[in-house]
Amino acid sequence: MGVWEAWRVTTAAAQAMTALIVAVQPDLKELHFRKRRRSFNRTVEPDGLIHVISFQMGRFDPPGTVEIPGLRPNLYGRFTINLGVWLPRVAEPGLDTPADRAGRFINDYDCHLRVRIGELLPQQEDTWWPLDTPVDDLAGAITSAIAGYALPWLARFSTRDDTLRQLE
Repeated sequence: MGVWEAWRVTTAAAQAMTALIVAVQPDLKELHFRKRRRSFNRTVEPDGLIHVISFQMGRFDPPGTVEIPGLRPNLYGRFTINLGVWLPRVAEPGLDTPADRAGRFINDYDCHLRVRIGELLPQQEDTWWPLDTPVDDLAGAITSAIAGYALPWLARFSTRDDTLRQLE
């Protein structure tokens, strides 16, 4: 295998994550989310808030790493969903026109408000789904979780005034 082909080699977990993203992308696109890698952004007008839905894979720990349940779990082969709301003119006062925001893509860790979807689910705990689940089953469960829990949370922050009211 040549150097240029090496970048195409991925793990089974990464391939499953890609398949899941491909499966949920049409539903999120319909809701005006645009995609970059494993994250989705939607700009909410007129205030220019940006809603973020980001898929995070569990890290691959080096050989010899000991799993300690409750303290250091092995999350490899699993994923979770991070949600965020980015507020314009909070951190970067110069970016306050629609033209400045048009090409901007925000990561969940740059958001001013953040939550993991597991905190919004009925069990209210950090939730990591296994990537070895058949993609159609997983996509259905994730689409339902996004529709039932992520989107209502994001809807609470649709304008700057809504956001300030929620924060009071």
